[in-house]
Amino acid sequence: MRDITDGELNKILKKHEIWIATDWKEGEKADLSYANLSGANLSGIRLCEANLCSADLSSADLRKTDFFRADLSEADLSEADLCGAMLYAADLSGADLSGACLEGVKGLTKAGLIEKPSKVVINSEKVIKDSFIQNGALRLWHMTHKENIQSILEHGILNHYDAHSLLVKPVDISDPDAQRWRDKTEPYYHRKIHDYAPLYINPRNPMLYVRRDMQSELCLIEVFLSVMFESEYLITDGNAAASATQFFDSVNHIKELPWDVLNGTSWTHYDDGKRKKCAEVLVYPKVTPKHIGIVYCYSRTTLNTLGNCGRKVELSHNLFF
Repeated sequence: MRDITDGELNKILKKHEIWIATDWKEGEKADLSYANLSGANLSGIRLCEANLCSADLSSADLRKTDFFRADLSEADLSEADLCGAMLYAADLSGADLSGACLEGVKGLTKAGLIEKPSKVVINSEKVIKDSFIQNGALRLWHMTHKENIQSILEHGILNHYDAHSLLVKPVDISDPDAQRWRDKTEPYYHRKIHDYAPLYINPRNPMLYVRRDMQSELCLIEVFLSVMFESEYLITDGNAAASATQFFDSVNHIKELPWDVLNGTSWTHYDDGKRKKCAEVLVYPKVTPKHIGIVYCYSRTTLNTLGNCGRKVELSHNLFF
């Protein structure tokens, strides 16, 4: 076990924050392995992907600390206050959680938390992928105008607020009336729907049909299912802006989605099919470029325009109307 002074800890945390903010280009990833952090106040700190292997975090204040993809294997978290902490994709193998306050912790499976708190199984990438693939969804989709592609490949698929704050304003293909309803708050994290990057489960849906007169200008972006493993996400059983739509925070509810409608060739002969066909995965706060696959377009002109965008672009009439 190694002792770390308050000054040393602050320097490590500052470098780590810069490392996160610059997408790993500057600063330095925090290495706090085997560190004596017993009783430390790390409340609200972003420790995404930090190395905390075998660290002593007993009795530490870890309220609302973000441990996304952090290595907490063999760490001592006994008597620690983890209220509201985020443990998505964290490695907790062998960690001691005895006596820890776990109220409102996000990312732990309930079964693991109750039965084997020291060997909690997080929503694994394989579980997420298999849940969708077994239901016929091999990837997710984002619909956008061709003029937005270069910005998306550079910055990622952003949420509504971040996209509209860019110096280069996006070409908006959405329905302004429908967009107003995306200012409503979702029931799990109490964020606005506009705080999430929206992805469709099936892109050949009513939204695309309504925009069929301009589909020569549209693109469908393939997004890998792995994005759900590396981000907070919500799944909806229909258009997220619709009042009847339900939200789910885990693939444990995957069977509650309307797969008959999503995998059907049409939505018109299903009850409430128009809403259900637009089921979404909402990713917070954005989809990073590494999760973006092929860009599909309907028009050969668009294909030629995007030929040098730095990503594979393919012509597809099957995905469009």
